[in-house]
Amino acid sequence: MLVKLLSERGETNAFHAFLEAAHRDDAGQTAALDILGADLGELAGTFLGEGNWRPQRKAMVECWEAAGWQKGGEDDATPA
Repeated sequence: MLVKLLSERGETNAFHAFLEAAHRDDAGQTAALDILGADLGELAGTFLGEGNWRPQRKAMVECWEAAGWQKGGEDDATPA
């Protein structure tokens, strides 16, 4: 559902630019805001209902670290 909603925002080129810019560190939130003008939390709320659905970057980094993953390269996370 989320991909469908994102792909309907703007032109096809904008969605492709979003896909290229999205990064796992913030679940694509920055790219969605900058390129599509969309907040992922708000979009998720349209089908999940009320709640705080916005990606929580700090919590995501803590989960990566707890799982033993570390940032390897610019766009890569590798097991420690």
